[in-house]
Amino acid sequence: MESISLEDIESAYLRLKRAIYYENNVLLHLKMRLVEFENEKEFLNPKKREEFFKNFKENLDIFDLKKTSKYFNELFSEIKYKKVIKKLNEKVDKNIYKIIEENLENEDLYHILEEKIKNDLNQNKISYNYFIDCPIELHIISVLWIMKIGYKLDLQLDRDKNIYSYGYRLDMEKNNEYNLNNTIKEKSIFKRYPEQYQKWKNNGIKEVKHILEKNENAVIINLDLKKFYYHVNNKILKDKIKEIDKNILNLCLTKIILKINEIYAQKLIKETLKNKEFKDIKKEDILPIGLYSSAILANIYLKDLDNIILKETSPNYYGRYVDDLFLVFKEYNIEKTKNKKTYIIEKLKNILNSKTLDEIGVFFNENMLLTSTKQKLFILEKEKGKKELLEIEESILERASTFAFLPNEREIEKLYKKISIGNEEDEKNKKHDVSVYLAKLLIAFSNLEDEENLFELKNKLDEILLFFDEDNLIKYYMYYEKIFLLLIIAEDMGKIKKFYIRVINYFKKIDEVSNIEEYLLNSFCFAISLNPILINRLKLDIDKGIIKEKVKKIIKSNLFKDNLRNISLLNYTKFTDDEIFNFNFFKDNNFKIKENIELDDEKLILSPRFIHFSEFNNFYLKRDIISFHKNENFNFYKDSLEKFKLNYKRNVENDIESDKIFSKNITFLSKIDKLKFYKIISDKNENYKKIKIGVASLKIKENLKRNLTNGKTTLLKKEEITEILNLAKINKVNILIFPEVSISYHWLGFLNRFSRENQILITGGLRHIFDSETSYNDGTPRYVFNFLFTILPFKKSKSKMSFMTLRLKNHYSPEEEKVINSKFYMIPSFKNKKYDIFSWKGLCFSNINCFELTDIEARSSFKNYIDLLIASVYNKDTYYFKNILESTCRDLHVFVAQSNTSIYGDCEILQPTNKDNMVMACIKGSQNNNLLIEEINIESLRDFQLQDYKLQKEENTYKITPPNINKDIVKLRKDNKLDEHFKEIEESKKE
Repeated sequence: MESISLEDIESAYLRLKRAIYYENNVLLHLKMRLVEFENEKEFLNPKKREEFFKNFKENLDIFDLKKTSKYFNELFSEIKYKKVIKKLNEKVDKNIYKIIEENLENEDLYHILEEKIKNDLNQNKISYNYFIDCPIELHIISVLWIMKIGYKLDLQLDRDKNIYSYGYRLDMEKNNEYNLNNTIKEKSIFKRYPEQYQKWKNNGIKEVKHILEKNENAVIINLDLKKFYYHVNNKILKDKIKEIDKNILNLCLTKIILKINEIYAQKLIKETLKNKEFKDIKKEDILPIGLYSSAILANIYLKDLDNIILKETSPNYYGRYVDDLFLVFKEYNIEKTKNKKTYIIEKLKNILNSKTLDEIGVFFNENMLLTSTKQKLFILEKEKGKKELLEIEESILERASTFAFLPNEREIEKLYKKISIGNEEDEKNKKHDVSVYLAKLLIAFSNLEDEENLFELKNKLDEILLFFDEDNLIKYYMYYEKIFLLLIIAEDMGKIKKFYIRVINYFKKIDEVSNIEEYLLNSFCFAISLNPILINRLKLDIDKGIIKEKVKKIIKSNLFKDNLRNISLLNYTKFTDDEIFNFNFFKDNNFKIKENIELDDEKLILSPRFIHFSEFNNFYLKRDIISFHKNENFNFYKDSLEKFKLNYKRNVENDIESDKIFSKNITFLSKIDKLKFYKIISDKNENYKKIKIGVASLKIKENLKRNLTNGKTTLLKKEEITEILNLAKINKVNILIFPEVSISYHWLGFLNRFSRENQILITGGLRHIFDSETSYNDGTPRYVFNFLFTILPFKKSKSKMSFMTLRLKNHYSPEEEKVINSKFYMIPSFKNKKYDIFSWKGLCFSNINCFELTDIEARSSFKNYIDLLIASVYNKDTYYFKNILESTCRDLHVFVAQSNTSIYGDCEILQPTNKDNMVMACIKGSQNNNLLIEEINIESLRDFQLQDYKLQKEENTYKITPPNINKDIVKLRKDNKLDEHFKEIEESKKE
């Protein structure tokens, strides 16, 4: 047998879990099966997990020795199939009438189509696909087979370094004999669907553009192979594999895969005999849908078709995504295209040769070409084609950039109108639009705390339910979970019941209820796993015990949509089964979590997704804030590294010391008087010479007294923040600055995600944090925290990451102190007050809060060390503070950027020049939110500072440098080596 270790089996399991986690809900039954498996086998117990893997390997060894394997025979006996909705059957395909009209003289074709219309009128309401439903152990075998054998087949798909097959391609480095791509990004099986699908289409569009640019006509033909997975001849498949490597069929894992395929086909053929749709299918011609090994086998099966198409039709472009074909031709004689049917048959006649197709085992004939509703042909004439191409290209680009920007109200309304208006849009495109609409609603209305923000969602629920009615319940059944999620976020128990019953009653009406009940229940259970508290409030006529049991298992396996949760990593903590039903992952609960909360190592190890370092940051910062009264030392960085290692090594390396994970990326020095130093660099160190700054001007109404009295904080609308973020992305901002007290702590998760994905540094002030329910007399201090946050993105290996830190305000304003003390709260304070110096992308900067600006000693501590001072303020005394900022700008010889509430104004960016030119950009104030954008030239500033008085005077770009500007330190900043200076300071203190 091919060498298989325990590590291989564990790796296969984790790959499988990750793949299933990211699958769409067509495979919801498989996700639920994995949930049941992991809980039944007690995988959170490391000893039980290891015991399973050892037993699995022992039985695999027995099977390889050709001994009778009771273990595998029992697994084989459990192979079944699962009916999964494929589509709603329209009674008569509208395209048929068009084809009849075009072919009235063709009597044979007329009779074929007439027969099809009769069959369509008698067909079932729903068409189903038949997915394999088998034990998880066999899915593990499938992934093991891919890791050990299937990769050899995948390597044969490309020809002369040209890629023709795009779907289900393995994510591996092809410069090695075998090495599935162990990038930190994800430990996967296949390359990501969205990227591969876009490449497939985009490469074809590029070729069309190239043809039109040469003033030639272009033709696009889109085809699909009808019911391909039910027409794979296993004898021919084996012959194709033998041609590549005759030993593959004799290997243990291959024998198991072929046995699974055989048993599945035997079980399924009994069902298909009853179904007219499958009357021409034979049991030896079925490949299991839903088993990952089938994707590799399907690609290798169709390789000969790829070769024949390339040889016989000589397309300018050819690409295949599983069973969908995309061809582009240059057409000199446009007259040939007038009759589309004739043109297609003529163009493809050499591949429609029945003898040739029989040899390669492909079911593909002329009638299918004529009647396929998915067939598309586009003719782009050289004079007019550019406009048509632009429309096609825009459609593809629109889908590619669907989530490039955060959703807003106007965009969501536009999407709803698009999906609601009946039109002839391709059903696949319509499904995409519905999915995007629901996903954008979930993004817009997750991470919300107050009723005002949720009020808009509640208003949308009626229009959502209006759309999801009657036939749309079949067409878009895979989105039930998303609908339930929206209803659960709104906590609308009445509408939850209404929608659940609506689905059941509709499927009863068409005699299909038995095929939807399990799917509907699972969809609901995955959704309510984000707010299990609601289970006891349910009005559904379902045993709550069944729901609770499913939800408990789903949460413990972490296979639900945890990207919507509000408290970072809460689902990865240690908790009892009973505590699960006290969770509401949608809410932050104003820091009401246990002080001694701990992350569960086993849950981290078994995570189905990569957990970003910033998520650990967020979790441990929150813990440190909660336990501030016991421990004033923020150990979040060290603790974050230690836990991050558990998830990180599973995705990148098998063994690495936690303190060395980011040894090249993060430098943290704290033993410096009055300062902490952070240096964040990417693996490929890039130093900016110019930095584009975005200063947010937001209308913030901070009433601390009212907030402390009411026990809650008034928040900005989330849409106001997303609007600023989108503006920052559109304008390619490098640093985004928010005012003081503008951002709620529970928004840090999605800000981190935005910063990481777009590599934009974000800094600003958090809303005041306090716990109004802390008793006056229990001895726990009632603190009111005012933090500055800084999120610094970087790249490690091929992955985008971010690091976040908080700094407690060193000097609360007198008015703040008065209000806090009057409400019997306290001002938190560190014994040693420090400020942060950051080095990022070659820029050295510090950030400071409103009243801190008045501390001249603090400001002077930044001298020589920074290029930019960032001030996040909430300040009405703009005249006084403007003088301080201008003085600081000149005295420290730095750029200054200030973000203030738009109520008071004076968001500005300053440079150390004469007074007339000092203000580079400024917003005095406004009713609406704005983003002030300006670019600063840090290279120019440093070069100026390194000159002597005479050259500075001649150049006159900036004000003459003040006394005691240390040119050695300026040079270190210029060379991005400021850390060397601070390391020397730390070393001297040790001595």
